[in-house]
Amino acid sequence: MEEGTKKIVMVVVILVCLIAAGTIYYINSSGGNSVPEVGEATVTIKCNSCGNEWQMDNREYLDYMITNQNRIGVVCPKCKKATGYSLKN
Repeated sequence: MEEGTKKIVMVVVILVCLIAAGTIYYINSSGGNSVPEVGEATVTIKCNSCGNEWQMDNREYLDYMITNQNRIGVVCPKCKKATGYSLKN
């Protein structure tokens, strides 16, 4: 192969690799996210004082935990004590 033809082939191969890498990055970063949205799942909360169990959606639970950082637990709707904790779902 001639020197000029080799350079053209090398440039074409490099361009194809760059385009393929860019396409793979775009597909992986823009869509097909398999992680569920925060508000889609629910959290089961159980009161340590009275044993009451209730459900909160993830968004509500996270908002509660952010705004009530000084509390030990979630306030139970039944006994009104801040002794609720999340159970593993």
